[in-house]
Amino acid sequence: VEVSSGTRCSLILWFADSAAACKDKSRPWYERAAANGSVDALYNLAKSRRVDDPRGSLRGMREAAEAGHFMAQNDLAGMLIEGRGLPGAEPDEAGAERWLKESAGQGFYRAMVGLAVLWGDIGRHREIWGDMG
Repeated sequence: VEVSSGTRCSLILWFADSAAACKDKSRPWYERAAANGSVDALYNLAKSRRVDDPRGSLRGMREAAEAGHFMAQNDLAGMLIEGRGLPGAEPDEAGAERWLKESAGQGFYRAMVGLAVLWGDIGRHREIWGDMG
């Protein structure tokens, strides 16, 4: 949208199924769908808990990743690199590498970039560029 004069403003609306869900930031629709086997709902629920419940988020993200959700695999890798939700908040680079490979193997470009960055950070340049010699 081109704004030729004035200021452009955007409005974002979040909808919930009850006043209680608005107040306590719960996501009962995701909880119901996840309980019925929706991997997308499990991923979205885990993502919504990243700040308030990092350990619960990590559990849900791992479950969605194990079910093959490529974005959950990528996001789980990010949580492991940061140590988010882990005891002692220590990074788990080996675990992150595993999940980035899984996600990249499904064609997710962000995981491919993340894997290249991780390998570059830990000195595994040959795996990125091959044997240039």
